[in-house]
Amino acid sequence: AHLCAACRSMWWMSYVVVTFYLIGLWFGTSSMRHRQPFDLKKPLAAWNLFLAVFSFIGTLRTAPALLTMLNTHGFNYSLCRAAAPGYGDGPSGLWVCFFIFSKYFELIDTVFLVVRKKKVGFLHWYHHCSVLLYCWNAYVWEMPTGIYFVEMNYFVHAVMYFYYFLAAVCARPPKWALAVTVMQLSQMAIGVIVTISHMQILTFNTVP
Repeated sequence: AHLCAACRSMWWMSYVVVTFYLIGLWFGTSSMRHRQPFDLKKPLAAWNLFLAVFSFIGTLRTAPALLTMLNTHGFNYSLCRAAAPGYGDGPSGLWVCFFIFSKYFELIDTVFLVVRKKKVGFLHWYHHCSVLLYCWNAYVWEMPTGIYFVEMNYFVHAVMYFYYFLAAVCARPPKWALAVTVMQLSQMAIGVIVTISHMQILTFNTVP
């Protein structure tokens, strides 16, 4: 609780970091324009493997909190239960905290692209900015639905970054890239359902 309160007092931090991220992206891309790309195959593979393992552990440590709420009290309860007592304590609370701060560290993905002179598309930088802002605000204001997004994103990232790791170390990329894309889209669809369900309960005051 004290860490969440401290983060709430720094609610502006995500906006500052995103601003510097975009400035750094522009500056880095410009400075690399007339330079040779760096060969960072091994560091990139190690980075992707680290994120895959980190996300896999996060999946295992947060799933019990969500599954227990769903199994014991049902879907509506999981949307309405206050975040701190619902999933903010114990292992799940710790790994939710790790998840939120990992969104800052995942900006390093862009650094690897820039210094290797790979194209940084709109979807890439927009995704990193919007997810960081969303997660930080959801954390500091203790959104009850946050456990859904944490669990889904941990799971998808475990698979996605492991795919990136294999693509970096294998002669040929794995053949399940489409499955990763489907998983990414599925988590967003489920997130929309969770958000609309939560808004409906709040709007019509149908808390059991």
